[in-house]
Amino acid sequence: MVRMVAVGVALFGLVCCGSPDAGAPREAREASQADRERVQAEILLGRQGRSALQKGQTLQAIRLFEAWVERYPRSPRREEISYLLADAYFRWAAKDLPRRFQPAIDAHQQALQLHPNSPQAVHARLQLAEIYWKSGLQYEALAAVEMVLEGAPPAPYPFKAKGKKAAYLLQMGRQREAWQIYEELLASPQPAEKPLEVSLGYADAAFSLGEFARALVGYQSVLKQFPDLPQSRPLVSYRLGEALFKNRRFKEAREVFESLQKKASKESFSHQLLARMGDCFLEEGDIQGAMLSYLRNLTRYPGTEGALTSKVRLADIGLRHKGLMIPPGETGYEAYLDPLAAYAEVARTRPDHPLAELALYKRAAALKNQKRYEEAEAGFRELLRRYPKSFLRNDTWFALRESLQQSIQQAYARGQWKRAIQIYRTNRESYLKGGMDRESLESLAGSYERLGWGERATEIYRELLDLYPPGSPEEERIRVGLGRTYFLVQEYASVLDFLREFPRRYPQSPSLGEVYRLLGDSLYHQKDCEGAREAYGQALRRGSPGALGKAVEGGAAAEIYVRMGDCYQSTGQGSKALEAYRKAVQAFPREKEAQHLPPHIQAGYLGLADGLYALGKYREACEIYATLNPILASDPRMAGALYRLADCYRRQGERKSAEAIWRSLAQRNGGGPWARLASHNLEEVTWQEAYGLERSIE
Repeated sequence: MVRMVAVGVALFGLVCCGSPDAGAPREAREASQADRERVQAEILLGRQGRSALQKGQTLQAIRLFEAWVERYPRSPRREEISYLLADAYFRWAAKDLPRRFQPAIDAHQQALQLHPNSPQAVHARLQLAEIYWKSGLQYEALAAVEMVLEGAPPAPYPFKAKGKKAAYLLQMGRQREAWQIYEELLASPQPAEKPLEVSLGYADAAFSLGEFARALVGYQSVLKQFPDLPQSRPLVSYRLGEALFKNRRFKEAREVFESLQKKASKESFSHQLLARMGDCFLEEGDIQGAMLSYLRNLTRYPGTEGALTSKVRLADIGLRHKGLMIPPGETGYEAYLDPLAAYAEVARTRPDHPLAELALYKRAAALKNQKRYEEAEAGFRELLRRYPKSFLRNDTWFALRESLQQSIQQAYARGQWKRAIQIYRTNRESYLKGGMDRESLESLAGSYERLGWGERATEIYRELLDLYPPGSPEEERIRVGLGRTYFLVQEYASVLDFLREFPRRYPQSPSLGEVYRLLGDSLYHQKDCEGAREAYGQALRRGSPGALGKAVEGGAAAEIYVRMGDCYQSTGQGSKALEAYRKAVQAFPREKEAQHLPPHIQAGYLGLADGLYALGKYREACEIYATLNPILASDPRMAGALYRLADCYRRQGERKSAEAIWRSLAQRNGGGPWARLASHNLEEVTWQEAYGLERSIE
């Protein structure tokens, strides 16, 4: 039915209008002429855009290409013009990327979206990656390059894309990945002559990874391949010098820096070059040359990082080489050879720079090396306070802990035991972060022991005992210390259990005398006089009885003799007790003033005097009692000894001296037995009755 209608319409047209070929030639001619004019205008506009682009008139090219796209949206040449427009935007954006990158990105994305399979798409993607990178969109740039590689483009695009990827990875801090790609590119057969950026990137990646030998080979290869490069890119020569320096080829590095210094005086790295040249002089032992380089850096490039480095280096020189003078002709730099002041200035003037952290650390370390531990501690704490995330944080904590430990050891060695404990308590948090070393723990335990804090000292000695291998000299020393603290807290049974096997295990120990003495004291307190006398005898035969009592020469031996005398006296062996007391007195020479005598020597004198008095040797007893008179007169517990001194005076006919003592006793101890006896004597009671009363009191 539809066909029939169509045929009818056609016949009707032929009848009414005549043949269609009547006006066709004229219309066709007009249409072809318009098409030719349109094509010619299209081609002309495209040529104008290309010409402007070739002349560097990027903005004019952009306007022409955009006008072309607007006029001829369906032209078969649209693909080519779209990518030319993207290229024009790329060149235009490069002149002011922060403000122009977005239009350039949009132009590339539009071209890639409309014509993704174009042969020019690969080049456009690489340009887009470059725009992303320079705009700070690092991951987008990397993704664009990887998209190129995934598409398996024809040569040479894979090589170019891998080179860009390696460069991006290197700048993103992924040096290992970048280096692997550069190695692959250098090993590839094509192209025969590797681009400069690939060879240079390989050397830079090796340098950043600490592969300085390979970096040096890389830089040397670059300069061999491109001999004129130092003229156009002096930075490459600087990197070569750095690689030589890192390979400890200081003379060659310095020669590179010296030849480059004149050419690169206005380069951005000139201040670093001068600082590194000074480092080369320093490593070669030329202190004056190093100082001149650093001083010139301070003069020519003040405020730069190289100048800051030079300040720190000059302070280092002042620290290591005291008494150096500034080279002739240079003035105003003496302060930089005062290391503490120079480090402080760097930290004060550039607190936001990493070198400020280093300067603070060096200053505190210098104070620590000068044994100014408290100032060093303050410096390390200041560094941690200012820079809680410092790259030197771990080193600072370690140095701070070491300073505090040295402070404890210093205080202990000076006998400032309270100070040692105070340092520990004040800085306990610092120790908990990393623990104390063994020497400081031992000093701390010794401080607690000297102050009589036996329980805390015992706890630390126990901790130390587990830190040393059995049988070592350190373990032996700690074991003796633990025995002392057991005795200090009156755990006499623990002393015996802990030290009884010591003489057998350590027969050659220099501490045997002290150990036997501790055993003797413990047995004495447990009323085992026989065992105590035997142990005391061993202690005396071993020579120096140890640390306790050594504050006064001869005091330890005298104390042992006193204890032996007490043991003999308790078992009724008076003559042996008297002999022991006499040896105690002989072991410790008499002092002019009794109050200077240590307590155990006072006891020895008193025991000796009592023994002589009991044997009727009143003159000798009187001499000893008289030595002790200031102590006897001030201590109520010595009333009996004081009365016996008066009795010795009476028996020698010195009645006035005796009466003076009786009066003193009667007034001080009114109502006491010795006071009553003294009162009777003052009332002229017969000597026989008085003596009888004395015997009854005893």
